[in-house]
Amino acid sequence: MKEDNCGLLPQGGKCFSCGVPMCPGSAVRPDIVSAGFPCPPFSKARQKTGRTAKTGPTEGHPDYNFVMVDSIKYLQVRQPFSFFVKEVLGFLQPLVALDGLSPCQVMVKKIELQTPYSCQAVKICHSLFVKNTRGRVWLVGVHQEAGGAAAAVHVRNVIVAAKQNLEKVRDETGVPSVFDIVNLGSVLEQRNLQKRIADFFL
Repeated sequence: MKEDNCGLLPQGGKCFSCGVPMCPGSAVRPDIVSAGFPCPPFSKARQKTGRTAKTGPTEGHPDYNFVMVDSIKYLQVRQPFSFFVKEVLGFLQPLVALDGLSPCQVMVKKIELQTPYSCQAVKICHSLFVKNTRGRVWLVGVHQEAGGAAAAVHVRNVIVAAKQNLEKVRDETGVPSVFDIVNLGSVLEQRNLQKRIADFFL
């Protein structure tokens, strides 16, 4: 089932990301939750000096707390049977502030210590799906009631097998295996088609 992050904290039903009171959310326990964390703390493209809200060290970025603390609170409160999240490869970068561990390693440790989930991570390049070479890490978690560690490993193995099949298709054909959403030509073609349709009806 799909739901937003509204009304899921016990203290007043506030949104996990911004703290604003919102609708009360579903009472049904989610089967699977998907999320994309804010990437600025971990992105190679971010400014890494200064003291403003968008600069400074990874662990000092405002979105860092949301990823490393509030998202774990969500799992504690909602207890979905499984979840997966996507993050930039900088999420795997070891940090001195984390005693040489990466944010991903620290988050997995917190999740497995503070919640009844087992986690697995896989690196995937977007070139499998689109004409885009951005690498990402996919983190998968499975609740103990849904199979725990064995189920998490199984899910990871399924993802790896699918990844290998997509890589084979991409390497043999030279094109993404699913679709091309970042080809400027196709976007322009869509716009031209829309214009021709609009002109026809005017």
